[in-house]
Amino acid sequence: MIYTALSKGPFKVPGYHDPDSTRLMGIILRPDVWTAATVYYLRAEDDYDIVIPAVFTGYYHKVKSPGKSGATEPVWATTVGGQTPDGTTGLIWEAVAYNLMPASETIATVVNTCTNSVTLSSESSTNTNFQYMINALPVAAETAGVFEITSHISKSNGEALDVTLKFKVGER
Repeated sequence: MIYTALSKGPFKVPGYHDPDSTRLMGIILRPDVWTAATVYYLRAEDDYDIVIPAVFTGYYHKVKSPGKSGATEPVWATTVGGQTPDGTTGLIWEAVAYNLMPASETIATVVNTCTNSVTLSSESSTNTNFQYMINALPVAAETAGVFEITSHISKSNGEALDVTLKFKVGER
């Protein structure tokens, strides 16, 4: 799932989540660079792979139609909504104005905190994204009907930012 840096307000994780199941969530602050002969997916309207070109053009590109990338990097569309065919399996990219973490910055550390007794069962990060997993929700989170996860991100340039995700429990 992609939450752009300029997005404001609550973010909704689509679908129903069984409070007794495991849920893996991730935040991407900068997409990976396009790679040849790679399968890229469109899992749902709001869940798709994204890439940036090897030579930055001011856009990132999201999968419009899934498929396998070609042997050489395509000539990327440079208008918002512009489409770029890639390879021979029907892969099509759609250009989106780039508003994520600048290429000159990377993630140095991520420290996560949770409310209402929620515990993360695993945490990991790279220099461009981070993810965490939640196992069964504790009674305190179910009783409160809500919990938050705040990720304190320190970047390589010394800047820091907080990303807070608020989850409602028990709604369908």
